Amino acid sequence: MNMNILFLSLTIFLASAVEVVEMVAIILGVGLTRGWRATIAGVVVALLVLSGVVALLGPALTLLPISVLRASVGILLLLFGSQWLRKGILRINLYGFTSPMSSEDDDEAVLQNGPDGMDWTAFVLSFKGVFLEGLEVVFIVVTFGTATHLIGLAALSAAAACVVIVALAFLIHSKLRDIPRHIVKYSVGLLLVTFGTFWAAEGLGAVWPGGDLWVLVLLGLYFLFSVACLYLLRCTARQPMQINGNAAASRPGYVKQFGLFWYQFLIGDDWIGAVVIVLGFTGTYLLVNAGVTAFWLLPVVVMVSLSLSLIRHTISRAEARTVPSSPPKRGIS
Repeated sequence: MNMNILFLSLTIFLASAVEVVEMVAIILGVGLTRGWRATIAGVVVALLVLSGVVALLGPALTLLPISVLRASVGILLLLFGSQWLRKGILRINLYGFTSPMSSEDDDEAVLQNGPDGMDWTAFVLSFKGVFLEGLEVVFIVVTFGTATHLIGLAALSAAAACVVIVALAFLIHSKLRDIPRHIVKYSVGLLLVTFGTFWAAEGLGAVWPGGDLWVLVLLGLYFLFSVACLYLLRCTARQPMQINGNAAASRPGYVKQFGLFWYQFLIGDDWIGAVVIVLGFTGTYLLVNAGVTAFWLLPVVVMVSLSLSLIRHTISRAEARTVPSSPPKRGIS
């Protein structure tokens, strides 16, 4: 009996640790790149909402469609993460791997802040990461705990996993500050696209060979793809990316600001790439319901979307360099 309890505790600890690692990875990445004020606010609100949901529903949580949550959060992270990964590739091409962070990212952060100075992008990302992963930890605790009538042991094992992972993250986060911020943003883009792809496809019903190990496969795949993109971009001339500095001067109203935030969060400056990803998401759903193996489709579509975005960016830069300056207009003296 003691061995069974030990095995149960270890199983819950490891299963919860996997979810907490994903949660902490998103929190660290967002906090280091977007700032800690909004990130911590998102974490706190997510924990409060999660606590309320647990208190109200309790064991009934096992009846909720976790697949719907995974698909919804996955596509949102995928749409935003693909933008961040694309910009990360372009910035590494521009600044290299060792250059300090440019002021361009500070300007971008100002543009994405709300009228109250809150960075709602960081808030939403940290909220979704903590809420989804926290909810999955709750599912693990409730499922194992109610099945074995050892809910207290299950909760204690999950709490131990949270403490260990958070403590390790606290120890290493100071070291991450020495890394150039655009490298951290690129890394976070890789993580968001990886988790977004995995959760979205899994939520739609696609089965990943090897289960959670495919997170590492996806991470390696997207990393190699980004390296290939960087190699191709080396053939282009380096030019700073343009940021509209006047955008922060005139703030729209709260309603319009809310709408603009979600448009920038989901679509960004490349609606074609977002449409391609949504089509891939829809195609995965249709193939899964037709009984066809479809786990491969979404990663392929993501890489196609990023390729199209980078090609459009390269063409627009080439056109900007080749367009001659307009001759002076002749007026009546």
